Amino acid sequence: MRKGIKDVARLAGVSVGTVSHVLNHPELVTPETAQRVRDAMDELGYVRNEPARQLALRGRSELIAMIIPAITDVFFLDVVDGAQQAALLAGAELMVASSEHDLEREQRQLQTLEQRRVRGVLLSPAVDASLDGVRALQRRGTPLTLIGPAFGRRGFCSVSIDERSGGRQVGEHLAAAGHRRVAYAGTPLAVHHVRERFEGLVEAVPEAQVTAVDVAGWQPGGGLPALAELLAAPAARRPTAVFCANDLIALEALAECAARGLSVPGDVAVVGYDDMPFTRSAAVSLTTVAQPQEEMGRRSVELLLREDADGATHRHRSVLLQPQLVVRGSSAAQRRRAG
Repeated sequence: MRKGIKDVARLAGVSVGTVSHVLNHPELVTPETAQRVRDAMDELGYVRNEPARQLALRGRSELIAMIIPAITDVFFLDVVDGAQQAALLAGAELMVASSEHDLEREQRQLQTLEQRRVRGVLLSPAVDASLDGVRALQRRGTPLTLIGPAFGRRGFCSVSIDERSGGRQVGEHLAAAGHRRVAYAGTPLAVHHVRERFEGLVEAVPEAQVTAVDVAGWQPGGGLPALAELLAAPAARRPTAVFCANDLIALEALAECAARGLSVPGDVAVVGYDDMPFTRSAAVSLTTVAQPQEEMGRRSVELLLREDADGATHRHRSVLLQPQLVVRGSSAAQRRRAG
């Protein structure tokens, strides 16, 4: 059974108030008494209820919560790392939960966090509709920062990445290499960041034929049947470049090319997105787009803490970070193609 402050006081032979002083204001207690109390704590295995202490002192804990769409999404690894570093610098702790793209689950998590009086919430929404519940949470006094697709919505602080710029950088790179038939392999264009990257690509290659390939339901190692069909076409109709919505899909594209005897980048250039660690050591080093995930996490915590400090005078800010094209072997410059 967990021991409490009354148990410590009883064993040390002091009042509950004296134990409280040892925990919170040790300068008010003689060294001998303080040592007796600490010895009692050690003997009982007493652990201070820090959340309760913070609630008593300031009406809110020092816990910052982050809700992400999927705990298995590798994109968020560095986002969480950046957020954790910023939280620790501010004397706070970070807790991470996953909505698994489930709006009801996300709403339950938000309710629980509000009841626990967290210092604030960093949220990458499961779906756009979830923002209605978030607004209610914020109106009741819980600071909140949105993480993810350029929400730029009034009434919230947000940190996002310029996805259209990333697609545009890829398009400019492929256009400069002379590519005129480009396939874009990603999940449905209804997904915000997928659509933004595609539209950036299209803007940058106005003279090219761009085909969107839906790989919805794709799983690592499961192949890309829709893309395989395109790559099986005669050379005159086959895409000369494939831009993939993430690096894992790009690895599948490299495997499809190898299976069909197509050289990369000689026959087909392949570009990924995210700059995951394995991209440098692929059979053909992968051209990709690096995203500032760690900075995203850090900036989101900074915005959240600023809102917490400002209170009613706070003015919301939207931060838009820039991705960066990283050119490697899978899309080295080609001779300009006529068609």
